[in-house]
Amino acid sequence: MPLLKNTKDPKRLFGKGLEYEILFPFKKESSKQVFKALRKDPTTKLKQEILIKIFLEDTSSYQEEFESLSQVNSPYCVRLFGFEIFNNKTALILEYVKGVSLFQLIENFHLKEKEISHILESIYKGLEDLNQQGLCHGDLSLYNVLVDEKAQIKLIDFGKANYEKEIQGTPPFVAPEILKGFRPNFLSDLYSLGVIESLLKNPYPLSHLKEIKSDYFINKSVLLSEDPIKRKFFPEKLSQNKNLKALSYKVKELLSITESRRCPTLKNLQTNQSKFQFIKFFFLFSLLIFIGNFSPQNQSYGLLKVYTNEWFLLKIGNLSSYTPIRLPLKEGWHWIKWKNNRFEGKKKVFISKEKALSLRDQHFMYK
Repeated sequence: MPLLKNTKDPKRLFGKGLEYEILFPFKKESSKQVFKALRKDPTTKLKQEILIKIFLEDTSSYQEEFESLSQVNSPYCVRLFGFEIFNNKTALILEYVKGVSLFQLIENFHLKEKEISHILESIYKGLEDLNQQGLCHGDLSLYNVLVDEKAQIKLIDFGKANYEKEIQGTPPFVAPEILKGFRPNFLSDLYSLGVIESLLKNPYPLSHLKEIKSDYFINKSVLLSEDPIKRKFFPEKLSQNKNLKALSYKVKELLSITESRRCPTLKNLQTNQSKFQFIKFFFLFSLLIFIGNFSPQNQSYGLLKVYTNEWFLLKIGNLSSYTPIRLPLKEGWHWIKWKNNRFEGKKKVFISKEKALSLRDQHFMYK
């Protein structure tokens, strides 16, 4: 493959007979950068919006895996059109989907049963399509599922588990066997799908995840079973109502808000601020009710925040959840127990209404 060089214009890249015009950056991480760009064909003059994912680390050993990802041709998975070399760095050329994540959806709207059913069915079909190619997603979560303006579902970032040696995942969507060091596969993706179903129906709090029943798995114990073989999804139980105009409208409204934030007016800012305050109040109120300790007579609450790079299963009273956790608790002393494949222990912490308690890896990485 020939080496492709930048021009003097940093917003223009040249590939194998194609030109790429960088529109704006999507995100930057330590290992990669993602840009939205226009792909131009000088011969036909055709243009197409795409995403460019440039790996900042050496990925030369992943070429075979990249080629296998480009064979995935599923309406439920974002397309990998191919890969280029820019300044000796490998870049994936991906389909651009104008949509919002499931996390953004449940953060702003209550989803109807038929909408949840459509989302779950589409995700399951996407996982099946990957499995037929000998692939899995490996990091399925609310953040890696997009819904476009036509209510179509697209899985994104499904390549990492297939070409990166380091096992990754997003708590609390990570299957128990992955935390023990096993490689991701179709059955571990089903675990993540079960967690997504639970959160689409009851977004808050994550600590009550194991108390939520499933409509599409055999039963609650199978939904989050630590035995992968027991996991079986039943798409025939899904709703047959395919009227998704309301879901499409929700996506369009969120996209319009995103656009208005790029060029905000005073009216937009006031409207968005009011919506944010309402969502924030609704979130906190719902969270306290679900935890079961809320009443107008209760004295005071503090906030516990746990953000760790390693995954830990935490138990606080009768609540248990994988990190990360953001949880309101009564002011006072609380016991926290933790466990993963390397560390376990317990400690007593004081929750104050004056200041949130933040815990990191160093608070749990000892026995």
